[in-house]
Amino acid sequence: MAFWGDYFVFDGVPCWEFGLRLYEVDGVSPGDGAFSMPKVTEDNVANRFRTFYYGTTHNEPLVFKMVFGADKVIADTGGFFDSWDREAISAWLSPMDGYKWLEIEQPDMEPVRYNCRIEKLTMVELGNLPIAFSCEVHCDSPFAYQYPVTYQYNCAGRTDILFRNLSSYRGGYQPKLKITLNGSNTIQIINHSNEDKVFEFKDLPQSYFLEIDVDNENGVITNSMDLNLYPYFNFEFFKLVWGDNRIEVLGNCIIEMTCEFPVNVGG
Repeated sequence: MAFWGDYFVFDGVPCWEFGLRLYEVDGVSPGDGAFSMPKVTEDNVANRFRTFYYGTTHNEPLVFKMVFGADKVIADTGGFFDSWDREAISAWLSPMDGYKWLEIEQPDMEPVRYNCRIEKLTMVELGNLPIAFSCEVHCDSPFAYQYPVTYQYNCAGRTDILFRNLSSYRGGYQPKLKITLNGSNTIQIINHSNEDKVFEFKDLPQSYFLEIDVDNENGVITNSMDLNLYPYFNFEFFKLVWGDNRIEVLGNCIIEMTCEFPVNVGG
């Protein structure tokens, strides 16, 4: 029995509360660190040496294997998981309300976490004792995620921002924005690196202290005054291209940009 020595946290609950840790047992081991890679749509036809390329998608969820079981203290003393232990562990790993965060407590995984669900939970026996578990981790995307970081900018008149998108996804990233008005009722955010596309609120009903929250990925706008701001918006939701972004802000406001970059670290 070879213990890996790593712990994990699922849905905010650490595995050590159940006497568990990640490891390899009796030849059953975690996945091989596979990555979810882009898929190409193309055709090959007779009498043509070059393919017809139609496009690339990168949206197949990451799936990997995870093995965990009795901590070394329990295993060394001949302990095992009885039926009540197994019930508590399976209930913890099978929530009914969607995807949950999985955090792996090892140095190279500290900056990231997975949004996932646990499937195919199976007992692994050693010497006819239920000592460990095997499962599949199904993520909500091909990526793990960096922890959220909020970047704040005090903008007055015309403000230039150079911002680096740290995402692994080449198709762009849409952060969450919070805009607090500070004297201007028209705000423009222009990303010159994204074809000069303009995100704009024009002739807003208030120019001071109105807080606007924008979920660009899901196209949702809320605000501190419960106003309907869609009539004042140009419906060009903000997107960061991969790598460096040259951004120009016109208007007086405070902008908070929250990023939870998806990164392709495998599983």
